[in-house]
Amino acid sequence: MLGSDDVKRYRRNLRGEIDSAALYRMLSTAESSPELAEVYGRLAAVEEKHANVWRARLRSASLPRW
Repeated sequence: MLGSDDVKRYRRNLRGEIDSAALYRMLSTAESSPELAEVYGRLAAVEEKHANVWRARLRSASLPRW
């Protein structure tokens, strides 16, 4: 069973992944080098996958969805 500290940590981790993905998407859009823009886009995709892991963990704990 998850404790309240675990839930807080899961939510913090989720927020960090969401924020990181948004940052990488913005960097990708602003980047003039196509190669770097692609790297930032791939990093955003990875962070979005990480966010989905934390969403799944929160759902499995029967907590409200994000």
